[in-house]
Amino acid sequence: MKEKRNVEELVDRLIERSESETQQKERKKRRRIKIKKGEEKTVFLIFLHIGIFLIVFSSVAMVCMLPPTADIPPPKILGEISNKELYNFIVNRTVWYGLNTNLFIGDYKYKLTSVSEIRRFLRKDYTDRFFYDDDEFDCDDFATRLYGQITIPGWSEICFGEICYLDKESGEYHCGNIFVTKEGKDLVIYTIEPQNDSIKKTNRLKNVIFIFFS
Repeated sequence: MKEKRNVEELVDRLIERSESETQQKERKKRRRIKIKKGEEKTVFLIFLHIGIFLIVFSSVAMVCMLPPTADIPPPKILGEISNKELYNFIVNRTVWYGLNTNLFIGDYKYKLTSVSEIRRFLRKDYTDRFFYDDDEFDCDDFATRLYGQITIPGWSEICFGEICYLDKESGEYHCGNIFVTKEGKDLVIYTIEPQNDSIKKTNRLKNVIFIFFS
């Protein structure tokens, strides 16, 4: 009887020991899974922070490496135009869109320079290298930035401004830049697409919403 009891106790202890080892294995397994998940989360966060850093660094570096337009030598001047002459010239060559149109001329007179001088400025200016983004940095932002870049000592008196018009092909408003120069004895209008620095000569401006010369 005593031997039977001893055998039963031994079996119970073996069962308890077996269950304990199984539980220990389960705990170790769960711990390994937890550690693995934690490591995956840590690796993901590391790569996420690296990605954010690279995006911010590249954006800041691009802006910091842009050459200052203030270092561009002033343009050669061909002549001058008064605000009244400019007003009459623009009005006679513009087809306005709708009733809420505006022509703003801020100065009493402006200086005229050649297309080649404007091209020289554009080669030094990096507005066209920015990335287009709807609403964040779209056509009006490109036009405003280029206008701001050229509004520096030596260049700010140039007859250069912004223009907004309705693009009939897309049915959307579009903003760009405009400047007036003289070729021979004639005044001439040029428009600029600040997103790619393309320059176009035009005899007539169509579907214009506003033109701004400061």
